Amino acid sequence: LTHEEEHEMHKKLHLIWDLLSRSPDQEGDVQPRWIHDGSAEASHSKEVHVVPPEKDLDRDSFLRLLQASFDWDVAFHAVDAALALLQDTPRCKDAPVTYSEACKLLRHSYFRPRDEGRNFVMVSLAEAETLRRIMHCRLSKPLLREHPATTIALRCVFSNNIVFDEASGFSGGPRFQTSMIHQTARFLDCQTFYKEHELSVLLRALQHDQPFARRRYLESLGGCRRRALSNWSEQPISAVLQRNWLEFDSTLSRVRAIRLRDAIEGRGLSIEATFQRYDLDNSGLLEPMEFCRALQDLGFAFTAAEVANWLEAIDENGDYCISNSEFLAFVKTQVNIIMGGGLSAPSASLRPEDTGGSARKQKDLASRLNNKPKLVRHTSAIVTAGEVEEEVHRRRATQKKLEAEEERLKEEEEEVIEVLIEEEIGQNPETGDGWTDYSFQTARLPK
Repeated sequence: LTHEEEHEMHKKLHLIWDLLSRSPDQEGDVQPRWIHDGSAEASHSKEVHVVPPEKDLDRDSFLRLLQASFDWDVAFHAVDAALALLQDTPRCKDAPVTYSEACKLLRHSYFRPRDEGRNFVMVSLAEAETLRRIMHCRLSKPLLREHPATTIALRCVFSNNIVFDEASGFSGGPRFQTSMIHQTARFLDCQTFYKEHELSVLLRALQHDQPFARRRYLESLGGCRRRALSNWSEQPISAVLQRNWLEFDSTLSRVRAIRLRDAIEGRGLSIEATFQRYDLDNSGLLEPMEFCRALQDLGFAFTAAEVANWLEAIDENGDYCISNSEFLAFVKTQVNIIMGGGLSAPSASLRPEDTGGSARKQKDLASRLNNKPKLVRHTSAIVTAGEVEEEVHRRRATQKKLEAEEERLKEEEEEVIEVLIEEEIGQNPETGDGWTDYSFQTARLPK
């Protein structure tokens, strides 16, 4: 990671740590802390010096961190296997995991296995057919005389990356490495539909580029390949092109979802009932003030900036309001996938009065829904609803400025491309004194 990416990583991990190191029903101020020494000496050094959080993670919390970080392979969710990687650090078997240990594990090569010397090349269908003929002609001989150990296989990107032909002696590579190349190939093919675990792998392949650079690349590539990409913002690929910069952004979003689910289930509420409870004006949306109140009632107390971060993580259309479908997708669908379809909160976190029977549960649930909290302008000791709304307005204005700047950069880039094309093949149409010549026989049609 670069120096800037290292700072961003620790910023996200501090927020993750604050969420995981507190119990589901713990009340009080849990505003995030991002602490670094900030000295001029440190800012110019290659290492990032941070002050780790005070608390450590127990095994259950560390398991959730693994599940939120490495969702593409359940084999990486084994806590004992992960902790065994810390062989150089003497520790007890049931000892909690420290912040420095977690940072070391999350970036360990164990979770990103690769084969040195294994290369991937994208070829056309005609090139693949030529390679296949060569492979069949040399079935009993080395593929390359000068390098007899070299072998190849042909994979089809459109058929789930299956191997449809291979040379003698070929063996498949690590799952992560193969999957990362597959998702990158799909990205270069301008595909926009990805599953959650596929987005995780793709993000790790693209995280050294800012989201704006990814968007421009995909749009330019789509233009060259004549692909319609006007609605990519409504497709799953938008998570990589708009929201997440580093892999730790997606991990933080998942941890937020898991902890919010814990808090909801810890109070004996269903996810649907929770949305209805805090939709105070029955508009079908959780507005910033309503969502801020919901977080406070569920045991979270954040700064206005962090509440806005939560809104951005859940909101899908950029209006800073949470619809019922967005809330269910964030807290229910996403967590079910991460946790394997089970309940995220431990059964011990349920209140004793919520375990008395089905009829009693329904009665208590109806009582909670009918007794909605009153609309109060203040939400906690460290943030008011007005501050949250002010922060949202500020971010909306900032977003509009960024969009205008991106449009300007796009126009400048397109003008440069236009000039290069005209220098290469000439103008079309050509104009003179009182005449204009349109040519429809060149490679570039008239404007």
